Amino acid sequence: MAAMALPVSVSLSAQTRTVALTIDDLPFVRTGGIPSLKSLDAQAATANRKLLKAITRHKVPVTGFVIEKSVEELGLVPGQRILREWIRRGLDLGNHSYAHPDFDTQTVEEFEVRLFVAKQHSLR
Repeated sequence: MAAMALPVSVSLSAQTRTVALTIDDLPFVRTGGIPSLKSLDAQAATANRKLLKAITRHKVPVTGFVIEKSVEELGLVPGQRILREWIRRGLDLGNHSYAHPDFDTQTVEEFEVRLFVAKQHSLR
């Protein structure tokens, strides 16, 4: 009986891994206390700039979730400026509701209304 050798190809390529992140509650970054609107604008802009720099440097896929009421509280101009920078860098933004209540205490109908209100505000 003759032994038969079959060619075997073994691929020893490195395993690739993919990570995707979500960032909640955009555009705000709260650092404690109740800052003035001007300092809040500066804090949010600085924090988002640093965050976006790290995200793009490491080429991490990210989706940011926006709370529309936070955009209004920050001010439409600075809030939208931050969100436009996310979009300019090719990142996705999602709807995190209008005011981000505790959804565990909401009915399905209340949940749907909050998402609808946020969607209406984001169409401005």
